[in-house]
Amino acid sequence: MYLIYKNIKYLAKISTLSHDKHDEDPFLRTGFAFGGVYREMNRRYAYFKSDFLDACSLHCLVSLIFMFIACLAPALTFGGIIGK
Repeated sequence: MYLIYKNIKYLAKISTLSHDKHDEDPFLRTGFAFGGVYREMNRRYAYFKSDFLDACSLHCLVSLIFMFIACLAPALTFGGIIGK
């Protein structure tokens, strides 16, 4: 019986935490200049480190090189055709 009471108490705590930290309306005016940008940066700050570390992976580097070559090849080709 004590275990059930403890689980219910834990679930109630989780439910109040989710209501306390609800997502705000992104179009809500803050009352000062660039307040929305400031609020968005504070919300996303925790993810910045992982975003930059993910960008340093080998898979991302290979994709970057592929896109560079894929965009550069047509420019060189048509540049050579126009230059003749």
